[in-house]
Amino acid sequence: MNENVLEIIRDMLAGGLRGREQEEKEFVLVQELCGASDPGDISKLLDALGASGTILSVPAICATLKTEDEDNQMLAEIAIDLIRARAQTRGSILPKEYYTVKHWKPKWIGNTNSFLSYVQVIADIYIKAGHEESEENRIGEILAQEMGIDLSPFTTFADFKICQTDWDFESDYRIVMDRMAQEEVMIQMDEAGIVESVNSFLADSLRNLQHDYLVARLKLKGNLEYYRFVLKMAESLNTTR
Repeated sequence: MNENVLEIIRDMLAGGLRGREQEEKEFVLVQELCGASDPGDISKLLDALGASGTILSVPAICATLKTEDEDNQMLAEIAIDLIRARAQTRGSILPKEYYTVKHWKPKWIGNTNSFLSYVQVIADIYIKAGHEESEENRIGEILAQEMGIDLSPFTTFADFKICQTDWDFESDYRIVMDRMAQEEVMIQMDEAGIVESVNSFLADSLRNLQHDYLVARLKLKGNLEYYRFVLKMAESLNTTR
């Protein structure tokens, strides 16, 4: 953990942050938590988010309830309780389910072959960022667990993947590329001053939070905004085609 992150942790523990500064520093800690693997680092991040975090950090904290040891699971529960208490004093009307793992778990409605392509897209991006090729199997098994994909009778995602003989990744990849083209048009519209609707903005914000849970569950190290984008594009495969 670098000195900049440690300084932000100290600031969050001290409290008193407001507005843009709060938002930016909280995002840094959420991004760090998503990829953190050292238990000591995770405990520091959870303490800081518990002290000054907002509802925006809840999904990533919920993910730690499924990935960490008992001590950090307890710290995560405490952090969530503190955030919920602060939100309620400010008049939040969020349901109690918002603060649970169940609320953030993704659902897979596509077919098995589309799921394989979904994993492949995410894993390829992560491996190209400098991580081991074995990460694909780890990512696939976690996503299968999260989304209720039955890998039996196979014991690993790798074996499951090998035996899917009718899988057409190239066709699925074209779907993802088409979705990326649509996103590029939206970006150009934004740059031209065409403002998205309030409903669209809220939907994108909620999607980002859902992706934060998944990035933290997968322990993807690096740029959180980038992984949000990757997951958003890969989601085009999660349909009943």
